[in-house]
Amino acid sequence: MGGPTWLTAIFAAASLTVAVYCAGRLAAARRWHRPTELDTDGAHVVMGVAMAGMLVSGLRTLPSAIWEVVFAAAAAWFGYRMLRARRGAQPTPWRSSHPLPHLVECAAMVFMFLILPASAAVGAATSGMSVTMTATESRFSFLTLPLALYLLGYVVWLGDRVTLHNIRHIEYRTDTDFTPRYYDKTFDLQRLDSVDMISSYWAGEAIAHLFVSFGFGGQDYVAVSIETRKERTEDYSPIKGFFKQYELFYVVADERDLIRRAFEKYYRSSTARHLAE
Repeated sequence: MGGPTWLTAIFAAASLTVAVYCAGRLAAARRWHRPTELDTDGAHVVMGVAMAGMLVSGLRTLPSAIWEVVFAAAAAWFGYRMLRARRGAQPTPWRSSHPLPHLVECAAMVFMFLILPASAAVGAATSGMSVTMTATESRFSFLTLPLALYLLGYVVWLGDRVTLHNIRHIEYRTDTDFTPRYYDKTFDLQRLDSVDMISSYWAGEAIAHLFVSFGFGGQDYVAVSIETRKERTEDYSPIKGFFKQYELFYVVADERDLIRRAFEKYYRSSTARHLAE
């Protein structure tokens, strides 16, 4: 490929970095059963390897014809996912939630492999002959570098997103009458603009339970509470709690569940004490 050797080497390294990063996400998902977009990460693994081979001839792994079939199949898959999304199919954390950008990526890869110069140029270069960049190679250079930047930028963009699964949102009517609900949601960390700490006093003014609530753009909120989980034969004791004698678990919930529920219980207990007095 024409162009400064150092520049193409940098973009090839960036493409391989993306491939390794996405392969790591797939490995983590398999090892710890951590949800990830399998189709997206898989596409970026093969795309990073293929683009590195485009940019540096020594990194080529498969013939262009095979890559064309691979990316044509990937484009068809993301097109199918896009149609399902438009028809209202329920999203899943194991499949791409934004298939259109990946459809464009795969279609661009097919197009670039179709115009990729013949491998004879590689043989000419190894024999010491000078190779002049053709118009086809120029179009190829113009496409691959922006796509490499786009692929790297997508990973950076993805790093600012965190997806929480099974966020609790229970609708309480009484302590024993409630409807459990859970949902998944992706939060943009760039929009994090508030962190609130809420105190729930449950034993007079001396002891309180703390909640932390994170706000995103003044619209989305998620609250976190660290709570004790007693065994069936255990009774709760504040003294034992202070000395960390209970197992702990994290509750990640909708504000309307966690914080409203805590204040409703506090209001009822305060009212009961007031009436008793």
